[in-house]
Amino acid sequence: MDATALGLNEEWSESSGSDDDDMEVVKEREDESEVMFALHNAAEVGDILRCNEIVTAQVASALANAGPEEDKEALSRRSTAKLLERKDPDGCTPLHCAVLARRVEAAKWLIDMGTSLTTKCNNAPLIHLVLGVACIEAHKVFAEELLEAILPKLDPETMCSEVDELGRTALHLVAEFDLAGCAKKLLGANPSKTALLLSDASSQTVIHRACQVKSLSVLIEVLAAVNDPDLVDKADVFGTTPLHMCASNGFSDGFDLLVASGASKKLIDKRGRTTESIKCYSEDVRATLILSHEVCMKHFTCPPSWTSRRGLFDVPSENINRLKVLLDQDLGILRSTRLSHRLDWSTPSKASIADVLRVHDYSYVDKIRGFCAQLEDEDDLGELDGDTTISKLSFDAALYAAGSVCDAIDAVVKGTHKNAFCAVRPPGHHAGPRGVVTCENDPHGSFGFCLLSNAAIGAAYARNVHRHQGVKKVSR
Repeated sequence: MDATALGLNEEWSESSGSDDDDMEVVKEREDESEVMFALHNAAEVGDILRCNEIVTAQVASALANAGPEEDKEALSRRSTAKLLERKDPDGCTPLHCAVLARRVEAAKWLIDMGTSLTTKCNNAPLIHLVLGVACIEAHKVFAEELLEAILPKLDPETMCSEVDELGRTALHLVAEFDLAGCAKKLLGANPSKTALLLSDASSQTVIHRACQVKSLSVLIEVLAAVNDPDLVDKADVFGTTPLHMCASNGFSDGFDLLVASGASKKLIDKRGRTTESIKCYSEDVRATLILSHEVCMKHFTCPPSWTSRRGLFDVPSENINRLKVLLDQDLGILRSTRLSHRLDWSTPSKASIADVLRVHDYSYVDKIRGFCAQLEDEDDLGELDGDTTISKLSFDAALYAAGSVCDAIDAVVKGTHKNAFCAVRPPGHHAGPRGVVTCENDPHGSFGFCLLSNAAIGAAYARNVHRHQGVKKVSR
């Protein structure tokens, strides 16, 4: 059945790889990427032999082209350093790639080769990157082993005072992620009192952070290393001391430990409260509902291989990696130890067509369904408009994305969960009733990779299905 029979407009085009010239350009770019980032790729898979071959070949090439008067030893060092410090499009050096892939032996090899330990990865210091990986329970041992290789080569003062974009030091992170083993290794480097007193962007010290997340193990390590009244009683911008924080969080073990370490119960915060006058509010034990469906990873906006290749700079910003950073079992932030006991995972149902048609015209919905049905394979691509690429399962993914919002509304209205997060794609916030919305000031319209307006479908669902529970208006 052709496009006309399906009632599809002339803007539809299939882009499943029929243009040989375009594919030749892609192949050339992939080959160039393989050469330019060969060391990154080898470090990422932990192939030390290949790493050594790449560096040796680079040095040999540089020496072969050297002039007779050049210092061969200096040239060899410069050539090696250039290779070790090269950054990929994500801002990662080969060492960063080894860390993110948890390749401890490859990371140690790169360190022994003299790679810089002060080069940042997207404004994150190396130690912060290691600790970020360790926020997932299975990677704590990796982080502790790698810290043993890194710490002797760093200045303790610099290491413990360097901050990320949120003003957090490495010690803030070990407290936030409850990494007692890493805390012991960092504190074993004997950082100064000044470094331990540093506050993050929210004006909190490492002790504040440990008390906020109720990390007794890290609190014990910090107080054992530096038992100082200036540290245990330091207040944030609101006058809140760590002891105030323990009182408000119901962290009785931390409260007792701080008092035993000399913390004062008499200090008053900027709201006029002492630790004894603070009422401890019981924590809402209901979890946050996480809704995600595997089909949302089958909505492709470019060939799937492109999203795992370095150097392909025209990969669309809306791609499967937007979900991987959340859901990946090894590095997804929603898998972190700190969140694990607070989340309740569930698979959403598809939104019914009736739910979708409260917001979108039938002709538009049927057009998307028809476009996707034309594609033969899961990774075949087509263009819905100039900014929106679809694949065979995109319509199914859009229904699950909208359905997750409806399921989230049911859970929150019924009170089984205090809130919900929908880790889904494709997005929908630019989609109008008939898709692209144009106006006089924007004749091209509201593109933005969107198919079905998930939020609008959810709002209409809440007002219709839960109107007897008092839902009359939905605001953002």
